[in-house]
Amino acid sequence: MNKNTTRVISLLAVMLALLFVAMTLDRAISVWSPVSFAIVSTATVSTFALLKRKFQVAIAAGFFFGIASLVTAFMFGKTTFYNPLVAILPRAFVGITGYGVYRLVALILRKIKNERIREYIALSFGGAFVALSNTIYTLTCMFLFAQGDPLFVAFVGVFITNVLPELLCSIIVTPLLVLGVRRGLRLNVDGSERLKKVEKTDE
Repeated sequence: MNKNTTRVISLLAVMLALLFVAMTLDRAISVWSPVSFAIVSTATVSTFALLKRKFQVAIAAGFFFGIASLVTAFMFGKTTFYNPLVAILPRAFVGITGYGVYRLVALILRKIKNERIREYIALSFGGAFVALSNTIYTLTCMFLFAQGDPLFVAFVGVFITNVLPELLCSIIVTPLLVLGVRRGLRLNVDGSERLKKVEKTDE
């Protein structure tokens, strides 16, 4: 197994573990409500989805978000999310949605000379759309596959209550987390790999 494969597997393992913890925390702090907040989860999935300039990572982040949602649904008795079409399907697309918006905004702002400011703005938009798409996609899948479930009515009723804190948290926290983790992983500000310096030798 080469070094790159090991790094990818390690990243995926950490991603799944942290998303599971994040979803568990969200379920725990909103155990009193029929509909869980996804404040910690959306911030976490945004961070992973936008961490590198690789759409495969963004897709994996969303898919693992869905897996964590399905597993924790059984742990906390969220019966509607026992259905993979409600738990996994909508979440599978949130990472790539946020990533697409992030890349589009970064492209639009490419003339801004300060790279950190450009990335901060683009990451804020990307994080916002992760949170927004999570609510919209989940609501859509609940309408299509669980419309008769009482939780569907409850979800519609607290749409605004849930989406606003999730949206604000993602907008504020996502750029801070992504830029911090990129620095820790020794990536460039935009998430690309740093080129190794080639040492010159005397001939």
